Amino acid sequence: MRMVVMVLMVLMVVMVLMVLMLMVLMVLMVLMVLMVLMVMVLMVLMVLVVLMVLMPERETCLFSGRAA
Repeated sequence: MRMVVMVLMVLMVVMVLMVLMLMVLMVLMVLMVLMVLMVMVLMVLMVLVVLMVLMPERETCLFSGRAA
């Protein structure tokens, strides 16, 4: 009986560790996705600012095209 209890406890500990690892991996993946999204948004904003600075007369049509 002692051995069965020991095996069950080890299995439970391993399962808890695996769940914790999965949670940490999910959090890391979410953080990576958020970082990629932030970088993409920053790049788009930089491109828009450059377009506005280079072609101020074209910004209205660019925005209208973006909306449509």
